[in-house]
Amino acid sequence: MDTLLYISNVILYIALLATSGLIIANSLLGMKWEQPVLELIKLRTKQLSKFLFIAVLFALCVQSMQWIEIFGIDSIQWKEVLLNTSTGKSLTYLFVLALVGLFLKRFDSMFGIIWAWVILFGEAMNGHIAALESSQVGTLFDYIHLFCAAIWIGGVIILWIIWRNEKSIAAKFMIRFSKILWVTLALVAISGVLLTILILPSWMYLLYTSWGKWLLIKIVVISLAIGLGYLARIKIVKHHNNPKRAMLTEAILLVAIIMIASLISQISPMPNMNNPLNVHRMGDELHYTVKLTPNAPGPNQLSVTLWTLEEEGEVATVDVSVVAEDKPSRSERDFELVQADLEDEFAFDNFNESRFVMKDLQLPYPSNWQAKVMITFLDGHKRSFDFTFSND
Repeated sequence: MDTLLYISNVILYIALLATSGLIIANSLLGMKWEQPVLELIKLRTKQLSKFLFIAVLFALCVQSMQWIEIFGIDSIQWKEVLLNTSTGKSLTYLFVLALVGLFLKRFDSMFGIIWAWVILFGEAMNGHIAALESSQVGTLFDYIHLFCAAIWIGGVIILWIIWRNEKSIAAKFMIRFSKILWVTLALVAISGVLLTILILPSWMYLLYTSWGKWLLIKIVVISLAIGLGYLARIKIVKHHNNPKRAMLTEAILLVAIIMIASLISQISPMPNMNNPLNVHRMGDELHYTVKLTPNAPGPNQLSVTLWTLEEEGEVATVDVSVVAEDKPSRSERDFELVQADLEDEFAFDNFNESRFVMKDLQLPYPSNWQAKVMITFLDGHKRSFDFTFSND
């Protein structure tokens, strides 16, 4: 089911960006096409709008199959999943607009252009951004990202059309398109960076999560596509050479980018949350509980609950130092915890209970770690304990 869901999302991404991109790029360029080229652009746009409707319908069917698998066919509440979940709302929105697109006679009209702009919003409603508190800002950046990517893809489609049918105007087209393209690529980069900042609590997640690694691969592939696209445009504008191989490679890379983007949308940007640390020890003079969540590279929350002898008085400060076993000379870090409310009060005779936390304990990479907790009392005397953990 996961594979089928991924395939349906890739097809939907391609159909959505190609259809809206062709319409938007054509409207922004304002080129006066020869009649054969004009008719061919209209034909391809109409074909893509039909392809988009089929892609949305296919994605909706696959998603419905997954909902039935999760909730059961007798228990599923269709109104709830279609109208009150981010995926349901996105697919319902796209289905309605794709259906409207089947009845549009002219996509180069004002209504057709507005339709192309608006339909991109359906994809921006879905994904990791929808789950954030700042989802409205994130949705705006996501829309800008999709909009600019669509223009790039739409321009490539138009270039293919005119190169196959009217090579004489290819250079003129490339000069005009390049002025728009570099602006859109800059906006793609800026919006992509802002989206990453919103989604990831730490840049380290780029290196130690599947989401981050695929994002880095996507950036490399985008850079390659930009480079090949630039070479193709140089060949057309300056040398009037045949750029077919570079254009074909750029198109393949664009499809690869869409496939990676679809994969990224389906995997969590957060590290493994199933490996929290919970250590409890009982002693004659000290009991303690240590909790570390999510126990992964990047930011973690550390909680230390102490039961100290009443005769030792109140705890003044708690400091923690951690060092990676494989990199002891450059991995040592020291943290001071702050006192917090008790989670659960467990009373032990002749012991005082206290709790100290740190909400942003940064672990820079996966390793086996040694930690030392230093407890300082109000009268100045100290007590300590050690523990080890792994955040692989």
